[in-house]
Amino acid sequence: MISAVGNRDPYAKDGSEGPVLAAMRKIEPDICFLFGTDPGVNEVSGNTYNLAIELKGLLKTNEQLKNTKIVPIPLHLPDPTDYKQILINFEKHIKEIRKKYQTTNPTYHVNISSGTAQMHAAFLVVLNGIRMNAFIYQVKDPRFVKDKMDRVVEVDITFIEEENFIRRAKRMFDRYDFEQASLELIELGAYTIREKRRVRAELYSRLCDAYKNWDIYDHEKARDIIKEEVMKELKRFGVSELYDIVKEQVLVLENVCKDKPRETIITIKDLMHNADRKRDTCQYIDCLTRYKRLIEGLIACKCGIDGSKRIDQLPEWARRSLRDKQGNGYFNIHDYFQLYEAKYNKPFFSLQLSDKNKGLSKKRNLSVAAHGMASVTKNEAREAMNILWKAAQAQYPKEKWKDYVFSCDSIKNISSIVFNNL
Repeated sequence: MISAVGNRDPYAKDGSEGPVLAAMRKIEPDICFLFGTDPGVNEVSGNTYNLAIELKGLLKTNEQLKNTKIVPIPLHLPDPTDYKQILINFEKHIKEIRKKYQTTNPTYHVNISSGTAQMHAAFLVVLNGIRMNAFIYQVKDPRFVKDKMDRVVEVDITFIEEENFIRRAKRMFDRYDFEQASLELIELGAYTIREKRRVRAELYSRLCDAYKNWDIYDHEKARDIIKEEVMKELKRFGVSELYDIVKEQVLVLENVCKDKPRETIITIKDLMHNADRKRDTCQYIDCLTRYKRLIEGLIACKCGIDGSKRIDQLPEWARRSLRDKQGNGYFNIHDYFQLYEAKYNKPFFSLQLSDKNKGLSKKRNLSVAAHGMASVTKNEAREAMNILWKAAQAQYPKEKWKDYVFSCDSIKNISSIVFNNL
């Protein structure tokens, strides 16, 4: 047990047991650490360290508590109402106690009713800040209870730190940092005493693991986690709205896995939304890096090219179009445009988009996304995505390119469902 010592310890002026003694009778701890103000530091408020010594002697004749080891700890507090100094002292000594007993994995009990009012509050702040899983007790004034055994009541503050876990996980999730979101949810599951919250935190951490793999193109692993683990639990919990979403995601992932590595509408759409997530999280270099790859992918899809960049692996009509090409047998972005024009007898880009593409391609070539050292701006990343959306829509007018089960908007909707369901 850990407690401060106040002027009502070990007994109040009316003769009733002080908070420390009342809490000890309730808990019957093996060891009790008592924080008292250091003798000689402040004569105005009294030296409660001496009261801790007095309580230690008192217990020698107490049949119930005579085996409890008392460890008085002096606090250097010139002002026992100074929050900053109290917090520094409390955090220092509590960390030392935890370090000393970390191998024995003890159960901690903390009395927050002794000492100054600032000490009461400081205990709550410190315990929450260092994420210490402890039982916390308030000892009520005997005037307000009928039975003295009702004086000691447990105070549940776990919801404070649990909300911190949830808030951090949501912030990571909304920025598509699914790995960190998963870790926060795992910690939440280990910390909470609410069984329903524990199970759901563990489930949603697995959903985050699936999305992490989806984000790095391990579609097969993402599909398997959602299909084999997440969907079953969601159905059991009756979270129908999220179940319907992930069910559709599995169907999309199965199509992506089936089509890879060919350039198809679904594989290109998946990559386009990956690029858009990079733009949305200020990863402008990564966004622009995907730009050229996606232009080539759109042309390959439209022209029926399987994704290989070797001329000798192209269809016969494509090889004829590039028969005058010199070099090492591979073709580049300019050859893609030539192939498209040869097949459809028109340029890939409209005149307006062509000018924008040339300007953006020049900036890309000068940036670290290609051969230069220049940075990539927010406007350049936004322009890249605008060109891609318009180019894709021009080639496949019936396709809803921005409507996707793993789009920025879809993830924000999922985030709302998940974190409101914890």
